[in-house]
Amino acid sequence: DGEPTRSCVLPHDSLDGAVITTSRGGDIGWELEAVEGGHQTWISDRYGDEHLPTEATVDPRSWQALKSHTDQRLLSQLPINKLYRMLKDDSPVSVAIDWETSGNYLSGFMALHGLYYDATHGHNLAAGHIHVGRAVAVADAQVMLERTLKQILTHHQPPRCKAR
Repeated sequence: DGEPTRSCVLPHDSLDGAVITTSRGGDIGWELEAVEGGHQTWISDRYGDEHLPTEATVDPRSWQALKSHTDQRLLSQLPINKLYRMLKDDSPVSVAIDWETSGNYLSGFMALHGLYYDATHGHNLAAGHIHVGRAVAVADAQVMLERTLKQILTHHQPPRCKAR
């Protein structure tokens, strides 16, 4: 029919999605976590008879994530430098990159799981954790999350198809 044939190489055909965890707390704004793991101990949740993560209290996959990264840190798989540059100047809250971890309580626990899943499965577009300050308004957090997701999807956009 005279229509040109389109050739597309989509590098992310086998990718399922993004693993982005968030948690609330601290006197911060929008904090992009650069690394997770490396915790020798966890802070107690002070709930129940056993209040620290132990092999008996968590799912076996969670226990594996905790034990295998006691001395090892996993790097965020989010484009954190691009996110920081894009968000910092026009945001309703402060934006920072945390080059430590999000801590050894629930935030760090969730963040480590997302990065561990990504490291052991390898079919995600991106993975990482964002720590949202407790004083950040829900409407502001929604704006920030939407802008973050848009940047991640733009960062991983496949190339345009070319006619041949």
